[in-house]
Amino acid sequence: MSQNIDVTATAKTIKDSDKIVVKSLKPNVYYTCPKTMDTFIWAEVGEVQSMTFAQIKLMKNKHKGYFTKKMLYPQNEAAIEKLGLNKIFAIKFERKDWQVLFGNNVEEAREKIGFVPASERAAFIKKVENYVKQGRIVNIKIIKLLEKEFDVELMSLV
Repeated sequence: MSQNIDVTATAKTIKDSDKIVVKSLKPNVYYTCPKTMDTFIWAEVGEVQSMTFAQIKLMKNKHKGYFTKKMLYPQNEAAIEKLGLNKIFAIKFERKDWQVLFGNNVEEAREKIGFVPASERAAFIKKVENYVKQGRIVNIKIIKLLEKEFDVELMSLV
């Protein structure tokens, strides 16, 4: 992904040519854009692909299931708003969700952290680092998941 991705675009300013990061919430998701014939493959949960807003619009119009079944998550709040996906992706990582990271359910943790908005990632990572240092997040599998998802070193803080 060498092209610039505008995460600050508003729904009014987003253009068809804007690149949007799309993250998989399920493994083994495939899509071929019928207009451009570009193929996108998300083999694992959390993998990302860069798509134009036009490609995402076409995907939503022709194959709503990618979004209604929560297989893919556009990592741009303006795109979500403009596509009318607000209700589907209204789930946000909330204060009560921290309990999931303090526990042992890796799959539930994976699902919850998938909804951390790009605009809140830096603050989220700082909190995660503090909770690992404090010994509140102790499950090694959850720590490894957080490292992979957010590309951050946490094991040295344990």
